[in-house]
Amino acid sequence: MIFDRRIVFAAIAVLCASLAFVPAANAAGANSSKHKAPATAAAQAEQNRSLYHAAYDGDLAQVKTLLAAGADGNAKDESGTTAMMAASEFGHLEVVQTLLAANADVNAKAVSGITALIFASQNGHLEVVQALLSAKADVNAKASIGDTALMAASMNSHLEVVHALLAAKANVNAKMVSGYTALMLASRYGRVDVVRALLAAKADVNAKLNAKAGDANGGTALTLATVEGHQEIVKLLKKAGAKQ
Repeated sequence: MIFDRRIVFAAIAVLCASLAFVPAANAAGANSSKHKAPATAAAQAEQNRSLYHAAYDGDLAQVKTLLAAGADGNAKDESGTTAMMAASEFGHLEVVQTLLAANADVNAKAVSGITALIFASQNGHLEVVQALLSAKADVNAKASIGDTALMAASMNSHLEVVHALLAAKANVNAKMVSGYTALMLASRYGRVDVVRALLAAKADVNAKLNAKAGDANGGTALTLATVEGHQEIVKLLKKAGAKQ
């Protein structure tokens, strides 16, 4: 069940400087052979931690320096977060591009299942979304509760990102574990323009929440929009064939 974005997308503690970073197992060459390897495991962990924080801060020069010194672009903290995810969440395009060039895994998942693309979409970073999609990010990757990049962008009213994801063949009718779809989220939170875009992309206007969703059991986008008082959306949904 979704009440607000903190519940839908809560999961990643990105500020914990004390977390121990470890190289990702079998990571696909995030450092080239010309990079100098740190002398010890402790030194490697410290470089990885520094890389994460540099990516989080958008410090491009430091990111480049650390990668050249042997930092692992695929290292994860205890929550499974990578430097790519941190840079994507905060819209640091050049850092994202640099990590991609260093072969960082564009589809890595945090413990919660969230990917760099979901982070970027959630926060409306269109250029980062486009860069990730160009690097073959999985547009339909799901987090542990079933949320996708399209759902994240839809709920947060990032219309341009919604268009970009739909153009990249995002599944407009993908469902969360609870049964929520992007259209339901947009309808519940009053995202009129996003509702229009999703309807134009043939969203299932009569998709239903699962019986265990907790509230509005078996409800639809129309039910949610009606309960929340979004009359313009109610009209759009009915025009599109929504049933009471």
